Amino acid sequence: LFWLSVRSGVVFARATTINIFSTMVREDLTNCWVRRVLAMPVVKFHYMPWHLFPKSIHQHRISFFQHHSDWLRLAVLWRFGGIYMDTDSILAKPIAPLLANQHAVVSRQATGRPGNGMFIAQPKSCFICLYSRLACNTFDSGWATPSSVALEMLFGGKKNASMNSTMITNVKVLNHGEGFFPFSWSNRGLDHLFNLTKIDAVFHKIHPYALHMYNSVSKDKQSQLTDFSYLQARKTFLSCLIMNKLVPKWFSKAFMDEDKCISW
Repeated sequence: LFWLSVRSGVVFARATTINIFSTMVREDLTNCWVRRVLAMPVVKFHYMPWHLFPKSIHQHRISFFQHHSDWLRLAVLWRFGGIYMDTDSILAKPIAPLLANQHAVVSRQATGRPGNGMFIAQPKSCFICLYSRLACNTFDSGWATPSSVALEMLFGGKKNASMNSTMITNVKVLNHGEGFFPFSWSNRGLDHLFNLTKIDAVFHKIHPYALHMYNSVSKDKQSQLTDFSYLQARKTFLSCLIMNKLVPKWFSKAFMDEDKCISW
């Protein structure tokens, strides 16, 4: 998924630079797909040692390493602007239409709440400024406080709710299904992810801008599938990727045989 995520940024975002931040040094990243990513000409790797990150905010201990990602993405987008994507998010079509006359773009999840697995912002945008301020001021060591909770304070939780803050302008809010989160992590949403007919519909009928593909819940769902149904789901997903020109045809062999990696 990491390779697919970066590859989709090259294909559909026409990215000239993709910045990857890691607390591991480059030499320790030995996975063959990670090495393929780092070999891409557009990729810039940034080593971020742990001592650079704060241990607490407002006397609340930072308990999850994912919180460091929350702070870092906001700092980078405030300074440079750009597109933030979780490494399990995959662009599914060109995003150029989203970039015109917008200071920022966010998308709602199946619950109607805004998601932070992918969003777009211009440098020093009012959106990132307010988002960062809320994430910092409301931090209580909770898992989602500096991410989706802070976003919900800005945009509201209901699907058609207007933005709560009148200070934010030129922010496009995409509804569930058209934006970046076509699947929820509920059982019903995961059924869509692993149902052959429905995943085909996602690519060819709904065709969202991006797919958010994986977390611990979806991993549990995979373990419930039979070997045959999982293989069929992988084949269908692969055919959708190739038809959308997201991956070259050579990728199919590696994707279908995940235990064997194409030699470096």
